[in-house]
Amino acid sequence: MFVIANTMWIWKLIYFVLVINLNVYTCQSGECQTVVSDILFLLDASGSIGQHVYHTQIIPFVRDFILQRSLTLGPLNTQVGVMNFAGGQHSDLPLKNFHTKAELITEIQTYMSYRGGATDTHNALTHVRTHMFTKENGDRPAAENVLIVMTDGGSSIPEETITEIYNLKRQNVTIYVVPVGNCKLYWGEIHTMATSSQHVITDLNHIDTFTAARFLWKQICRGI
Repeated sequence: MFVIANTMWIWKLIYFVLVINLNVYTCQSGECQTVVSDILFLLDASGSIGQHVYHTQIIPFVRDFILQRSLTLGPLNTQVGVMNFAGGQHSDLPLKNFHTKAELITEIQTYMSYRGGATDTHNALTHVRTHMFTKENGDRPAAENVLIVMTDGGSSIPEETITEIYNLKRQNVTIYVVPVGNCKLYWGEIHTMATSSQHVITDLNHIDTFTAARFLWKQICRGI
């Protein structure tokens, strides 16, 4: 009888520990409630990406990210801006302009068109640093700056690209890279661009855009 009682007590203790651990896991992996970040998407619209990938991977990924249930847009929460680039040209949607998800997604679908041309990533990164992450365009001093680069990593002038990446990192910009493209992926440049290996998301040839976007949002929520 004493053995049975002790066995029951042990099982109750195990159950209690499991419940506590489950609750901790649920809290840690649950939806974020408040994230104060200035998040900028930098979209590679160059010839190596191709129109099909741009419209079936890149634009849907950005849309799915914005539609994350716990992402709240606004000047007191998360701000999202978008910029695409190729061939010496770019289109900008600044951080400060949008307060509803529907409005932002409509603007992306309207103005973030595919371009083709050279992958002038270095020029795009310079523009991000000197124009997009600025007070005039909505950057907030107290908010974390997050740059999400969607590219195959094959920039036209890699040395200048890496120089600009280091300039952004020195300004405490957290950089995630989402590899995209049906051709060659330049993993050396991709990993050099990202803040760390944890900031490189699985390339979109091997995961659907919704799952990848949800994973990235959770990474940002956890401050990884």
